[in-house]
Amino acid sequence: MSCATGTINPYVPSGDMPWNRLRASHLYRRLNFGATPQEIKTALTFTPSQVVDQLLNMAIAQTLPAPPVWYNWTRQPINNYPDFNSDIYGHREQWGVQWVNDMLTKGLREKLTLFWQNHFVAGWSDYQCSSYLYEYHKVLQQYAFGNFKDFVYQIGITPAMLVYLNGNVNTKESPNENYARELMELFTMGATMAIHKRILKSWLVP
Repeated sequence: MSCATGTINPYVPSGDMPWNRLRASHLYRRLNFGATPQEIKTALTFTPSQVVDQLLNMAIAQTLPAPPVWYNWTRQPINNYPDFNSDIYGHREQWGVQWVNDMLTKGLREKLTLFWQNHFVAGWSDYQCSSYLYEYHKVLQQYAFGNFKDFVYQIGITPAMLVYLNGNVNTKESPNENYARELMELFTMGATMAIHKRILKSWLVP
């Protein structure tokens, strides 16, 4: 069943579509990064809806990772960086390792964080700042399951997004429309949003 022709009706096991290891494994690939044989075995002792609820509830209840020591470093008025050009890349690598570890242990929340990072794109090469990276990623994690309107607002005022889409040069006398265009075309109403909705829907189709 494809996401284009399927429905969002709850999956009910039947003779033609039994709840088995194959479908449980599929579910864990969609709502996680896979599962161990024991997790699959345990999942089969519950209904599919119960397993989905468990995964969602666990993900929503997870705490965010502790902020790194550099989460609020600045260059003005105080320069916290011993060597800015070297430090920012070390921090990016450090946070990348942190995120991979989170993916291995946190599952669904980080799967959605990865999804939203691909939707609310903010290129590192444009903003290149450790604290901007942390704040941007924290919002992705924090609002992955939250109200979408609040999510759009919060991601739009992160320094990383403001720099990436030129909000930092937007003035009353000389407005820059880049963020407004992306907000309408990609983030909320355009084709990219429609495609991503279909992808999210497909995650729960057996």
